[in-house]
Amino acid sequence: MCVRGYDSSKKAERRVKTNRWSLGHASSRSEDMIARVEQMVMDERRLSVKQIAANAGVSAGSVDTILHDDLKMRKISARWVPRMLTDENKASRVAMCRQCYHVIGV
Repeated sequence: MCVRGYDSSKKAERRVKTNRWSLGHASSRSEDMIARVEQMVMDERRLSVKQIAANAGVSAGSVDTILHDDLKMRKISARWVPRMLTDENKASRVAMCRQCYHVIGV
């Protein structure tokens, strides 16, 4: 008797989960939303996660996931910055170092 009740409740739970997800809930991590969040951050790097969430109309958790996992950004000194340097950033740093090296004359 207990086994049958357990089996029935598991089937009911699966039906609920299936129906819930079959409604076609829109994901807040869509390509469009990722692009919107990226544009907001590039326009104003000092925005907080809560401010971005309010402007984008999604939860702060979704914005946090988009920023950290999808856009690979982190907050440094109250600004959102990419984790990895682009080739342009690397070339700029090398040029600056060479310029400093020549000025110092070491």
